[in-house]
Amino acid sequence: MDAITQYTELMDQERAENDIRHAKADARAPLPFLPVDHRDKMLWDQLVGPLAGKQVLDVGCGDGLKTVWLASQDAMVFAVDVSPVGVAKTLERARFHGLQERVRAYCADACQLDTMMTPNSIDIALGFGVLHHLPPREFGQSLKAVLKPGGHAVFFENSNANPLYQLARRIRNDETAAGTPLTGEEAQMLIREVGTGAQIFPRFCLFGLVKKYVFRNSRLFAWLLDILDDAIDAVPGARQWSAYMWVEVHKPVE
Repeated sequence: MDAITQYTELMDQERAENDIRHAKADARAPLPFLPVDHRDKMLWDQLVGPLAGKQVLDVGCGDGLKTVWLASQDAMVFAVDVSPVGVAKTLERARFHGLQERVRAYCADACQLDTMMTPNSIDIALGFGVLHHLPPREFGQSLKAVLKPGGHAVFFENSNANPLYQLARRIRNDETAAGTPLTGEEAQMLIREVGTGAQIFPRFCLFGLVKKYVFRNSRLFAWLLDILDDAIDAVPGARQWSAYMWVEVHKPVE
């Protein structure tokens, strides 16, 4: 089986699995205070900053919770996802919150962004747990095509750096077909395709992600794991072993 056929089949499976997942979403749910953990607010403000008046791309928008939050910051948001159910939920959520004029949602492959939006038009692209579902070279080329010269992107990702995290995922994995933890090599390949950038480890986060897969309904378990993460974070050099990273990329000014 060639790589293109394999990728097509994975996307078909991913679409079907995500349709089931997003069908359960409540489009009337309150918007979050911030789309990332409150402990990362300072870094969010530094790398993302004010969104008012900007053209924002939400890659892998899912059911649109973060998309509509972005629109609530006075941004014009273009959302892309392979799941038609997710795209429908995104538009429904935007209407419920009165932000439908600020949201455009497309059911499409993120590796073909230039077929649905104007090249060199996006100020900033964001993605929340999406890179590990995408081929980095093809997606990097697609992203570069739609970012403005000098535009940038920030992705909030898992990481394969810690073997304990990978073990937890194997114990109880609810990922879709194409989801495997992002490697450093994949992150660097994406960066090279777009221009420049960096991998950033804001804090040690291993057990906070493990609680997604093991004893996920136990508040006590979650509280203990957060304390353990915070304790390890204080150890110099520990963050490189985090199961959590941000990937920042910049398109050069031409």
